[in-house]
Amino acid sequence: MEDILRTISNVVGVNGCFVCDEAGDILAVSLRTLARDHSLSVVGYTAAQAIAGLRASKRKKVDIDLVYAGGRVLLKPLQGGCLCIVCEPRISIPLLNLTADVAVPKLQAALKTRPAVPPPAMPAAPVPPRQPQPQAPPQAPAPSPAAEPTETPSRGRGLDGFLRNLGR
Repeated sequence: MEDILRTISNVVGVNGCFVCDEAGDILAVSLRTLARDHSLSVVGYTAAQAIAGLRASKRKKVDIDLVYAGGRVLLKPLQGGCLCIVCEPRISIPLLNLTADVAVPKLQAALKTRPAVPPPAMPAAPVPPRQPQPQAPPQAPAPSPAAEPTETPSRGRGLDGFLRNLGR
């Protein structure tokens, strides 16, 4: 797939191209001046969403041409993905299409022969949480002599009785 993308990248005015699947994940890349970083994944996801929107609206297959001040992105729908071509803003689209339109059927064939991505592994059956062992309720500490209830001075024990309870 990278060889096919290299032929597109060799067209004058093309900075690079890549293929993403329907989820927007990057499958193959041929970059000349582009940095392969997180922004490439964002473009791939956006392209996949745009193509999915066109398919959902039952529009015929059309290329999407996004023009920016610093560049241009041409999106070509593929069965099972999308070809994204990043180029200079003033590129000759008819000249680019001469090469890209020959590459699209080859890329679609490569996508069909690509091994299917295995579904995410199912987690094992959850392990039931360990039941806590029953514990005896905590025993209350033995009351100290000072903690015994004392009568208030108005009930006849007064300050002397209080001091006796404190152990003095």
